[in-house]
Amino acid sequence: CVARIAYFEQAEKTENLIYQLSDLLRFNAQTGMAIHTVQAELEHIEKYLYIQKARFRSRLKYAIDIPEHIRSCHILNSVLQPLVDNALVHGIMLRKDGGEIRLRATSQGERLTFFIIDNGNGFSQETLNALRENAFLNDNRSTICRINQRIKQYYGKPYGLDIVKSDVSGSTVSVTIPKNIAKR
Repeated sequence: CVARIAYFEQAEKTENLIYQLSDLLRFNAQTGMAIHTVQAELEHIEKYLYIQKARFRSRLKYAIDIPEHIRSCHILNSVLQPLVDNALVHGIMLRKDGGEIRLRATSQGERLTFFIIDNGNGFSQETLNALRENAFLNDNRSTICRINQRIKQYYGKPYGLDIVKSDVSGSTVSVTIPKNIAKR
């Protein structure tokens, strides 16, 4: 209804934002779908970043560089998007001039590794130490810990998250999962 009003008022940008938000809400409301393709997760992320770009304009830049052969692989629902959100909220938006988020992936053997890279302020040393001491497992309030727990529970102990880099030039968080495990 709101999108149609925007259409009749010739507010094309508002109409597009409403449709993107509608798709995001629909995607998040889906229950029973533990996994989906990487492509589905990327479409979800692109809609999220489209909305955030409208909000933060020149303060946010982003790039998604995921090879085609990885896009058809499967991933747990809502693993990458919350990490992109973390990079935005805790990294980029804390900087006066904003910054950039990049999402890329590699495939080695039977493993996929995704990298969420930002040029924000990085984790505080206290947070970084606490996360690493607990092996990202004990803090249910932390998005990173909750996602890591889900990955380990679903795929097994060799898989999960790592903070590859974190300093004043930004952070890189990696997510490693097995390739093409559709159901367990």
